[in-house]
Amino acid sequence: MRSYTLRFHVDAPPQKVWRVLHPPPPPNSPRPRVLKWPTGSMEILNDGDEAGEGLVRTSVFDVPEYLLSGGKARSWETVTEAELNRLSRYVAVGPPPWSRAEGYHQLDEQPDGTTVLTFHATYHA
Repeated sequence: MRSYTLRFHVDAPPQKVWRVLHPPPPPNSPRPRVLKWPTGSMEILNDGDEAGEGLVRTSVFDVPEYLLSGGKARSWETVTEAELNRLSRYVAVGPPPWSRAEGYHQLDEQPDGTTVLTFHATYHA
């Protein structure tokens, strides 16, 4: 098992930080939605509720070639708990076969109106 936690101090209120991390789907967007970037893609099968709880997605991403996967891996993820502008918690299954990951990102408003953004992930291989 490995765990990672990263914290960032962001010069913006939680609502703005949340909107960057959780942009609303464009009007009349196709289902499923597919987002692509140079090193992978994400297919959003279900957007979940307003906060994203219930979201289901698959992600394709680069992995080392020595894993005998052709250099790509796929994970299946679902958001199991979400609180608008504050918390998103997920579980995932992916490579190596049937490994489990869980994590969250949390936004904590500071007295000066800025946000401490925490990312945490735990991997069980």
